Amino acid sequence: MFKMSKKGWVTAAALAVLAGNVQAQTVAPFSNTGVSGAVLATMLDQSAGSASSHADAVSGEKGSATNDVAVPPVNARSGVTRYSRPSNPTMPPLYNVAERYASLSGTFRYDQRHQVQNDNKLSTQATKPFRDLWVLTYLAEGPNNVVLGNWLATRTMLSTNVGFQYGTQFWSPAPAATSSLMLTTHSAYRVRKDEEVPFGKVLQQWRNDESFVQLMLRRGEGENEAQLCWNYALPTLGRLYCQTWQVPSGWQAGQPLVDRGVFIDDDREYYHGESGHVYWRRDVR
Repeated sequence: MFKMSKKGWVTAAALAVLAGNVQAQTVAPFSNTGVSGAVLATMLDQSAGSASSHADAVSGEKGSATNDVAVPPVNARSGVTRYSRPSNPTMPPLYNVAERYASLSGTFRYDQRHQVQNDNKLSTQATKPFRDLWVLTYLAEGPNNVVLGNWLATRTMLSTNVGFQYGTQFWSPAPAATSSLMLTTHSAYRVRKDEEVPFGKVLQQWRNDESFVQLMLRRGEGENEAQLCWNYALPTLGRLYCQTWQVPSGWQAGQPLVDRGVFIDDDREYYHGESGHVYWRRDVR
């Protein structure tokens, strides 16, 4: 579905070359001003969430649970697979969230997914629609560098409650409510693992006309916590998605970070007859 032959795109092989050896002064994994490139690499290649996890509706980023049964729980997760693995031609690539983390070397496909969670009929009483989102790009890692592709493929699908089928409540995409968009930028994002990645700045931005996706790094609320955030402004979706990671004391490159959960801010002006924002959060403490 997503071809690699367009002029100006960085191929998987080229990304691997970009992730070569460059020497620089070593920085701390976590500081008041940012994290090391090695920590950022782990944020990207360590699986976040699982097929069974979900975020619940909350009143805001720091707010409490709303317990609003009309809002469906949301499953948000990310992970990587080898770029050579064949993908399904009609659906976004699937991947398994690894139970154990191992640092990576090579070129990989980075996948991110947001969708209604209906395991164990969690969304049985929900009535509000939700736009599922699939995101695809490439990630290359070498011993000293990490590179994120200069293109980003997105697909959104409007999911609505379609009632009981065979005794199970299903959420499925509404007819004619699927939208795909390819966004690009002038160059791949490349950072050394031994340099600092600052908080509060846009690390990369992909565009397609008025649409854009931004990758940002924010400082978290807890000790040694950082948030890797994706800001989506697409024709059918406006959403901020932040994954919180904690850097353990004494952390070294190649070791896992601690998953502290996700936060989702969904702009409801993209849904017919709605306005304002709906928020979800998954806490891991």
